[in-house]
Formats: sequence, C-alpha cells, structure tokens
Amino acid sequence: MKSIPIDRFCSELIIEELIRCGVRYFCIAPGSRSTPLTLAVAHHSQTKSYTHFDERGLAFFSLGQAKALENPVVIMTTSGTAVANLLPAVIEAYQSFIPLILLTADRPPELHNSGANQTIGQSQIFGKFIRWSCQLSCSDPPVPPQSILTTIDQLVYRATQTPAGPVHMNCMFREPFFQKKDPFSLHGKKSSLTQWKRSKQPYTTYSPSLPALDQSQIKSISLRLNQIKEGLLVVGELYNEQAIGSLKKLSEHLGWPLFPDVLSPLRWDRSGSNSPIIFMIDQILNSHDFSKKLKPEGILYFGGPLVSKQLQTYMKTASFFIQVNSHPDRQDPLHAVSHRVQSEIHKFCSDLLPHLNPHSINPWTRQWLKFNSQIFQTLSTLIKKTKALNEAKICWTLSSLIPPDHILFLGNSLPIREMGLYGQPGIKNILIYGNRGASGIDGLIATATGIQHGLNKPLTLLLGDLSLLHDLNSLALLRQAKKPFVIIVLNNNGGGIFSFLPIAQDQNRQNTFEKFFVMPHNLNFSQAAALFGLSYYASHSIAEFTRHYQKALNDPSPSLIEVETDRKGNVLFQKHIDQELSRIT
Repeated sequence: MKSIPIDRFCSELIIEELIRCGVRYFCIAPGSRSTPLTLAVAHHSQTKSYTHFDERGLAFFSLGQAKALENPVVIMTTSGTAVANLLPAVIEAYQSFIPLILLTADRPPELHNSGANQTIGQSQIFGKFIRWSCQLSCSDPPVPPQSILTTIDQLVYRATQTPAGPVHMNCMFREPFFQKKDPFSLHGKKSSLTQWKRSKQPYTTYSPSLPALDQSQIKSISLRLNQIKEGLLVVGELYNEQAIGSLKKLSEHLGWPLFPDVLSPLRWDRSGSNSPIIFMIDQILNSHDFSKKLKPEGILYFGGPLVSKQLQTYMKTASFFIQVNSHPDRQDPLHAVSHRVQSEIHKFCSDLLPHLNPHSINPWTRQWLKFNSQIFQTLSTLIKKTKALNEAKICWTLSSLIPPDHILFLGNSLPIREMGLYGQPGIKNILIYGNRGASGIDGLIATATGIQHGLNKPLTLLLGDLSLLHDLNSLALLRQAKKPFVIIVLNNNGGGIFSFLPIAQDQNRQNTFEKFFVMPHNLNFSQAAALFGLSYYASHSIAEFTRHYQKALNDPSPSLIEVETDRKGNVLFQKHIDQELSRIT
C-alpha cells in the first residue's frame, strides 16, 4: 500500500478547501513544525505565496493585502513565540473588520505542560480578538477528512461574514509527519469525499445575507430626514466605490454639507461631484465657535471611525443621529447615536432616495461652504509665505504632487492628522489607506507593502520616525515591489505628537517631558536605506523635497525620502495658523 503522510494529507485537504472557498494568498513565515502546511501550499498550482522572516511584519503585510483585496489572506507560522508575534496585526484586523485566516502549527498534546522546547499554549492566545477559532489534531487517531473540510468552510465563512475579521486554526502536528497507511482507506472508498473530489466546490456552502430594512422603517427614517433642513452627512474610512457614488448622490439630493474623513476618497477627489464637500472641517471647528452658533438638527454617518476628535465632539450636539454600517458592532465612543442601521451603504442609499424630498443648497450649507473657501485661501497664503521646512508645508506640497491612480498610506500619530489638516484636495482616483482599527504605529511599512501587492499600483507612505523605527525589518519586503514605492519619513527626533500636549508647555517639567514622552533617538535613516537597498534622499527645502519626490516616483526601486523637522517650530507654526484662521468672520 502506498505510504501517504497523515499530516501532509490533512494539510493538503486544508489548502485545497481554502482554494475552493476563494482564498488564494498565503503568507508564510519560516519554521519546521509548519512543514506539512508549507509543502501543501508550495505544491498547489493555484496558490500565491509570500514569505518573510519576521512574523510581526508578515502579519501586517497580510493585513494590507486583505484590506486591498477585500478577501481573506492566510498567515502560516510555526509554533511558539512565532504565533505571539501575530497579535498586533490580529488586533488591528479585528478592530478594522479585515478577514485574516491564521494557520498556526503546534506541538502535540503530550508535549504541552512538559517543558518541551518551543511549546506554549496557542489555542486561545489571541483572546477576544478572534471571530472564531478551532484546534485540529492531524495525527493519530486520524481526523475524519469531512471534519477538516467542514471546519475550513466554517473558518472562511466566519472570517468573511459580518462582522468580518481574523479567525484561527491551531494545527497540532506530531513528528515524524507521516503514517504508513492510505488515509482514504481509513474512511471507506464510497465516502462522501468522492463527490467532493469530483465537484471542485467547497464541501459546505454558505449563503450569507444582511438584514434588510422593510418599507415601514424606510418611510419612518425618510419622514424624519425630510423634516431636517440643517443636517450633516459624515463619511468615515470607506473604500467601496459603489458606496462612495451613492453618498455623492445622497448629498446632492439632500443639499446637506458632506464631511469626509481624511481616509475617505471624498476628502481628496472632487471630480464628477456637485456635492457640497467640506474638507477644512477641523480648521472650521477650531477657528469658530460653531458648536454654539450652528448646531446640526440631524446627522447621517457612514463608514469607519473618524480621525477628527473635533468633528466627533461636534456631532454629539445633534438630536437625531443615524449611523449606517454593514457590521453590527457599536462604533459610538461619544454615545450619541440615536438610530443604528445595519445595511450595505449603497443599498441603504438606493432604498432611501426615492422617499426623500430634493433640496437645494440652503443658507446653512452656504455658510459651511463660505468658511471652507475662506479658510482654504487663507491657509494657502500662510503656508506659501513660510520659508521653514515644517510638517504642515510638507503635507500641503505632497498632496499637490501625488499623481492620479496612486495609493497614499498615512501613518498614525501626527502624519494622518496633519494630512487631514493641511492636505489639498484635488487628487483624482486616489486610493487612501491607514491602520485606524487600533491606531498603532507598528507594522505600517508591512501593511502598506501588502496593500501595494494587492492592488499593484504605485504607493506613497507618509509616516513618522518612530513608526519607521518600529518596523525597520519590513523594509526587506520592499525588494518584491513591482511599482514605485516611496516612503516619506517626517523625522522630528522622537514623539512629535506629544509636543501638542499641555505637559510640553510646562517649563518646570521639560527634562521629564523629553525623557519620558518624546524619547529623542538622534538617528537618521540613510544607513537603513542602504542596508535594505532603497534609494535615499535627504530633503532640506521644499524645492528639494519636490524634486526628490518626483524623482522617486519614476524610480523602479523603492525610495526613502527623509525630512528632518523641528518639533518646537512645528508647534509654533501650527499655533500661528490657528490664530490667523480664528480671525476669519
């Protein structure tokens, strides 16, 4: 009888069923215990595999791919701390509803709690940050093949079904990875596997569906909205083109101001839209006492969490607050939502539009448009006048240089906030991303690399110096880049965002502030760029930055542009901007 390795057989079933469920991308870290799974991927003709030596970076790379493709990506590791290194990306995926499938290899039960090498408790290692988990033992006694197939089908379903997110299968493998028996013979030649082998379809199929609003609910919501003249349409992080088109139509129909978050393409692409889009949101709310002068009657809020704290606080003043999203999880940190609707955004808009009265732009909307225009013009003058190379000017200039059909990934902490404050609209066909699930500064290079691999477009990553230090290993992933990949690091020598905190102004605590908050590192990144084979540019003026960025966009190899900025100078300039904008009436 032909000898077929039991663990190889189980692993091949796992990979084959994942393929039948529509999964194609497999991200693999090195290791011995995961050998059966790795070989199953390597020998399958329909898999697309990626490798990286750093599990934490690999996990964020997978996160980026899954985010870009809107499809599950598999992460495979060996046992022990290799699994623990996946946790930061798993948390981000859980918070952001990104489907990841974790296949972790493990030691058999007899080695647990015995002091065996590289053996830890893995089955519940990710705690609450997993949508579904299971444990599989592929050794003696043999697991029925049908059990493996239905488990994989459930795994993929739970990763993709609302609420989407990471799922985990922990696979116990015993050495040596074989048994001298034909596994199929253990279950009979006429088992239900025969039809499965012929069909090329998943063993179990699922038919997911979202709850739908009935006509009475639609009429009730539309009746209330028709009574509102001073409303706001707020859009958070959102990637679906169909949903974005529907929201433009809804805004034009209602005549309400549309407030797009920095991670919404509506914030940047103004083409083909007559919507009253307000992109200077934070400056208006910072510079004018709008929360007292103009309180919204109602708010329609779509998409992911908002970066702007000012906008979140302002929205709390509305008495009628509808939030629409496809997942059931609460996304209401201020506890202000009065109506929560679980629906696909496009469907909600298309169902609602026929019941809404069309409105022209009224004085309320014109007031927002007036301030938006005035602040934009004043801000343009202030930034153009300054000769200092500060972060506000970098963001203003970068947003004018990004070419169409490009990806912009914004790092957390200061870069995403400053781009929201000082980025110019007008970029066409922009794809904009960030990691705002848990808003960490780790794994940003890896995530951006995964997104580029998924979409196959040129990408610009704007991030801070500490974020780059956190993810230096992931620069190795850029060797696989097939399109221009430009990293712009704003190096303010530490945690620049803390310079905006009250403690930074306390002259008696400056030593404490520098040591425990800013933590200056006194490093530049020229040698890091050389180590990982990146083209390197150090920009000391806006003219240099412009020239370097345009050169990097045409460079087939990845590039790193370093801009050293002064923390105190950045704070003073932004305070100067706030003072000047507050004079607009």
